[in-house]
Amino acid sequence: MRIFKQSGWKRRGLALAASITTLLLGVGLYVAYLLATDNFHAVDPGKLYRSGQMNPETLKNTIRRWGIQCVFNLRGDGNSDWYRGETNVLESMGLPHHDFALSAGRRLGVAEMDSIVQALKAAPKPILIHCNGGADRSALVSALYCYSILEEPASEADRQLTPFYGHIPYFHWRYSVAMDESFALYVQAHPHSNAVQNGPSPEH
Repeated sequence: MRIFKQSGWKRRGLALAASITTLLLGVGLYVAYLLATDNFHAVDPGKLYRSGQMNPETLKNTIRRWGIQCVFNLRGDGNSDWYRGETNVLESMGLPHHDFALSAGRRLGVAEMDSIVQALKAAPKPILIHCNGGADRSALVSALYCYSILEEPASEADRQLTPFYGHIPYFHWRYSVAMDESFALYVQAHPHSNAVQNGPSPEH
């Protein structure tokens, strides 16, 4: 009887280990997919796309394939090689480039988010927005777009801030929950998605 119990526990332990291994393998493969595709996704097909940082050649091909008319860089930093490579591509193609110096660990004020929404409204479409990995800052701006411009309910717009795009607040060294807090603050300030006027709102 004791041998039977031990064998049962052993089988359950092996099954659990196999399940965990399969899960980790699946997560690893999905992360590899996000990296291989620069975390590129359509937010509003034909109007807004989101991604991580692309190299110049990939960016050029993406612009041509999807008809991108404007790029929003959410990383700031005008002195890096990646920035010069990106702006050179946009300049050579005659397309506008907008810079916003956001940090995944810094909560944005309502006025700052209002200015981003107004820039999204005014920019030629389709727009490509990007940060470094495409998981956090791009997620927030995508959620703002969905809430304020597409007028989606907050619960639907918030889906832009999910692990599907690599956004995992509190995960080890990442403190990207500031992006979730920023979106919650924006929704609180604008309980109706069409409440954003032509001018920025006061800080909350």
